[in-house]
Amino acid sequence: MVVDGTDQFVGNDNAHALRAIAQSARIPKLALTLSTPSLGGSGLNLSVSSPHASTLPTADIVAVLIETTASTQVARGENGGRTLHHVSVVRSMQKIGTTGKLASPLFFSFALPTDANIANLRVVVFAQEPGQGKVLGSATSTAPAPPY
Repeated sequence: MVVDGTDQFVGNDNAHALRAIAQSARIPKLALTLSTPSLGGSGLNLSVSSPHASTLPTADIVAVLIETTASTQVARGENGGRTLHHVSVVRSMQKIGTTGKLASPLFFSFALPTDANIANLRVVVFAQEPGQGKVLGSATSTAPAPPY
């Protein structure tokens, strides 16, 4: 498990997870505003901005298309014959810019996966120090706007 891009540990260490999450919750985060996704010619279209763009530290802006739930029918191996259920499955991830571009809305889009239920898709955007640095803030979308 990784919390805020800085604290890495084995995910079944409940005590460490609770401490890391509580500590992270006390640290102020960057305010990011994510638009409601809309369907258009290029797929799922959104924008991200920040009300405090002029004072933001330098960071990368990364957008992630997730499928909130999914399942896999396993044919072989130790899970053969089972159906595995998943949450927050990453379908696509892309760097869309930097905090320096948030003074006006930063527009971006995702191609829609052909096998995904559109109503089951969400977008998460986060600001992260360059490289594999600390996560400074995030925002999550609602479901895409109809029509599907």
